[in-house]
Amino acid sequence: MSASSDPASLSATASALRALAGHLTAAAEDLTAPIEGPRLSAAQRRHVQEVCRAAADLARLAQHGGDLLNHTAYRQAREAHDIRSLEDRATASGLVRGEGGYGFAPGISGVAVPAVVAGRAEALAHAQSRADELVAARQTADAAFIEKLRDLTAAATRVADALR
Repeated sequence: MSASSDPASLSATASALRALAGHLTAAAEDLTAPIEGPRLSAAQRRHVQEVCRAAADLARLAQHGGDLLNHTAYRQAREAHDIRSLEDRATASGLVRGEGGYGFAPGISGVAVPAVVAGRAEALAHAQSRADELVAARQTADAAFIEKLRDLTAAATRVADALR
């Protein structure tokens, strides 16, 4: 499972989950209203109460899932900005990004001043180090996100199973 997605899609899904949470909450409240017509047996009342609790539990889970997706969308947008910013600074320092990371732009720089060469080497080390930090942070955050989604899925499954 991958946590990679575009932030706009995650945010839209978060909005849908929050809307679902609102509908489930309203449904649970509707079910708790007095029922007109024939009286329900004790078993039927218990079943209605179980369905109400399950709807409320699922509403909380959907709300939590929406919050989680929205937070992840924000995080991914911030990460994308950080990566673009790093790439802009690296390009301004005469670096290019390749498959293996950052490197010096091809061609002749025309400067053999030791301080300039050392400055470019320092810019390269900083760019690669920062890129590695960003990748590691994203992998850690994505793993935590996936674990939280698994926990939410397991909780929703338990609620559903309890109704069977």
